[in-house]
Amino acid sequence: MNRIIRMLGVDKAIRYVIFGKIISVLTGLLLIMLISHHLSKDAQGYYYTFNSVVALQIIFELGLSTVIIQFASHEMSALKYDYSERDIIGESKNKQRYLSLFRLAIKWYAVIALLIILIVGPIGYVFFTQKEGLGVPWQGAWLLLTIVTAFNIFLVSVLSVAEGSGLITDVNKMRMYQSLLAGILAVSLLISGFGLYA
Repeated sequence: MNRIIRMLGVDKAIRYVIFGKIISVLTGLLLIMLISHHLSKDAQGYYYTFNSVVALQIIFELGLSTVIIQFASHEMSALKYDYSERDIIGESKNKQRYLSLFRLAIKWYAVIALLIILIVGPIGYVFFTQKEGLGVPWQGAWLLLTIVTAFNIFLVSVLSVAEGSGLITDVNKMRMYQSLLAGILAVSLLISGFGLYA
């Protein structure tokens, strides 16, 4: 199998992406089956609507991660990371621009995360409050989902800079493990009766 993968020119970074996508598809299919079995029709409506509302984070992000990857890559072409000293080696001009980009990414994504908490969270709360009386305890799950989404979008800033810096394999490996952990957690919570917290 490894020989076939090598013949196809699939390196570690691509393998992690492929395995991550396979994990996402398999856990997604498993979740669809479990949701229909473990959640009431009303809870299913909340679950899928939660996912749709959270997808609005794309509006806040606006493809900035791609721009950050490109700029980090451009600056890193003149720099080198010394793993033993944990330092960036190169011209001070490039170092300054690279660190400035990193700071800007952190600040901007912190603002986006804050906007998700301050705008998407309350709007979702108001939206879901209009369907009160269905007997589905959704408030805690919505609050947790809003916070986790904000944290996840903030993490995009660090991962984008890391990916642009040439740490593609490490970033893809982390994303694969993130997919695996999220899938295991969602399935476990659903089976254990935690409903919308999955």
